[in-house]
Amino acid sequence: SSSDRLAAFQQEVEALVRFKDEYFAQQQEQQQRGGRSAAVEARVEQIASRYADVGASISGPDSRCAHALSMGKLYHCLEEFDQRALDNLTTAAKLKPDQPEAWRLLGETYWKRRDYQSAYNCFNSALQHGRDSAVLRNLSMVLRALPFASAADRLAKVEESLAKAKEALQMDIKDGRSWAVLGNAYLSCYFTKDQSSTSMRLAMSAYSNAMKDPVASSDPDLHYNSAMAHVYLDQYEQALSGFRMAHRLDPSWPQAQEKVTQLPRMLSSIQDIIDSRGRLKPRVYKSMMEGFAQRRVKDLGPYAGGGYSDSRGESVALAEVRLSQLKVGANPETVLLLRVIGLPRADDQVCLSVCAMDSDEACSLVNIFNISADRGLTVDDAMAIPEPTLSRLDFADSETGRKFQFPIVRVPSPDCLVVNGKKAKASAWRSATVFSSQVSSSST
Repeated sequence: SSSDRLAAFQQEVEALVRFKDEYFAQQQEQQQRGGRSAAVEARVEQIASRYADVGASISGPDSRCAHALSMGKLYHCLEEFDQRALDNLTTAAKLKPDQPEAWRLLGETYWKRRDYQSAYNCFNSALQHGRDSAVLRNLSMVLRALPFASAADRLAKVEESLAKAKEALQMDIKDGRSWAVLGNAYLSCYFTKDQSSTSMRLAMSAYSNAMKDPVASSDPDLHYNSAMAHVYLDQYEQALSGFRMAHRLDPSWPQAQEKVTQLPRMLSSIQDIIDSRGRLKPRVYKSMMEGFAQRRVKDLGPYAGGGYSDSRGESVALAEVRLSQLKVGANPETVLLLRVIGLPRADDQVCLSVCAMDSDEACSLVNIFNISADRGLTVDDAMAIPEPTLSRLDFADSETGRKFQFPIVRVPSPDCLVVNGKKAKASAWRSATVFSSQVSSSST
């Protein structure tokens, strides 16, 4: 009968949804089929062909609504936007406006089309007919994608996004998908507000909790986003591990593949420059070392007097130190004078990275954040860095065996950096860029 055919169609669509949601956890099957997108697309075509006659044989608003919802859900399983999903889900929502699932799926379809305002409207319509964690997660994500009229408007949307993520988590504290979205929301707060260590710590804690959920931990998006956060923290070993996991789970995702290639290449470039001290010609090297003594007062600029005024206008005493005198973490009331010896290869910079050397010939990577892309440094430029923050990288690549071992000096912003005796101008600033993950829908 037509009702039996419709029921069978609905069951196969629900089975396809489960197949897609659980796909990344089935790594062996993934390797055999060559990627989720191709596997799902093949099944969509098979189901659509097998039940092509169902729509013509049903009658009545309830049956037509159920058929439209399942048809929309079927084409919504495809990775990219599909007009057939939009048309059928629009029909389902019109035939029965009080069903939140139709509004949620319709919102996710608009999301794929990057019509974020329409997606936002649909998710709000879904909430009017029932509180749902997947809808709240979607609202948290789309709020961060909406255009903003001003910095204050952007901040308000980010704070509302965080509130929706928290609300979703309250519905099920063990749901790793909600923890992952909460991590992204905290990370957006970190970049949008004041780059406070508290927001970053809460983001990393949320990602860690998400990893405990078998469903969430099989999502390549989670590993990719967590890895990007590690990059911002100069934690390259953890970042490389995360990118590789994302790529293993979804080999067809180009961004993950790029990171797996780019990060080891960048680290190798840094290590080569540090090991060879930039392969500087003897004449250049001699001039650079002499410059530490001859131009020391000039290169320190406003810090030559042994102090400076911080962002709060308070006077801070500074003692000049070498790399060997720094401890891991913050080094208050010190100033570090370095000269640039090389510019490492960086395909996708989240900061300006240079390799530099002190007067004892000790070398380090220096990462300068929030600096304008058109503000570069060249070999032999002098940098005076007040109250530097130090970390140390020390690990061997598990796949290549290449060892990476060097200190990292972190400069959070260019406002305190002195280059060749001069402080950076306000135009050197740029807003931090918040990375965006691949567009993905949330399942219930």
